[in-house]
Amino acid sequence: MKRLERLGSVVLFTITITLVLHILAMSSNRWKTNICRNCDPRIPLASWSTSLLQRCYDSSVATIFSINDSNFNEHINEFVTQLCIPNKFIVSENPYQAMDCLAKANQLPDIYCSIKYSNLDVCQCDYSSGTKGTVAMTILAACALGILVLLTHLVSFAKTDYMLKWLIPFSFSLLIFSIVCIFITLIFVGATLKQDVYELRDYLHDALYNVTINATWVDQLNNLTEADYDVKIGWCFGIEIVALYFAVISLVLYGLIFVAKKRPE
Repeated sequence: MKRLERLGSVVLFTITITLVLHILAMSSNRWKTNICRNCDPRIPLASWSTSLLQRCYDSSVATIFSINDSNFNEHINEFVTQLCIPNKFIVSENPYQAMDCLAKANQLPDIYCSIKYSNLDVCQCDYSSGTKGTVAMTILAACALGILVLLTHLVSFAKTDYMLKWLIPFSFSLLIFSIVCIFITLIFVGATLKQDVYELRDYLHDALYNVTINATWVDQLNNLTEADYDVKIGWCFGIEIVALYFAVISLVLYGLIFVAKKRPE
């Protein structure tokens, strides 16, 4: 029994580390970074980073939301801060329809879904399927790891063989489920690495040439769609890999607990 307590304490530590790292990655906004290589650094929408549900731009709030308003005369705060908005895109299989929505609203695709025009029936906005899948997997993994912390604590100090007979296999299965969810999360993020650039820039590139209204707005959007982007995974991705590493260690330790339980003191 003492052998189980020692192993249980170690696996409780590794699972707790896994949960902390996973939650840290979930709550941060550096899963992906999209850096424009040839944009004017003064353009507020040129580059951004993403969290699970948001896009974050390093710029002045006033600069971003007054970008198309020629009558905006208020003083623009030069202090650069981070503005995060929902990482939604126009839901349209036709880029020309999406461009028509943007033209009517006189807004760029980055902020279109954060203003009132996104409520129009033909211009609905939503998160991508990749984003929804990533969020679902991270939430499932966090819930499973949270339950595992409690169960592992019981495994460490339970004195009844009947309890251990069910707790250890169930905890082992739940840990495998957590590992699978984290692994799928990493796959989703890697597979959708360039999705933001595609939805906000490349998808609209050809349709832009059919727009003739508001030359200033067209020039601004054209400068963005013609830009060259360097897309990289952020440090949150690395933290999630470390969390997966500790989860695998926990799985091995649970296997040792199962073996230790079968052996006499």
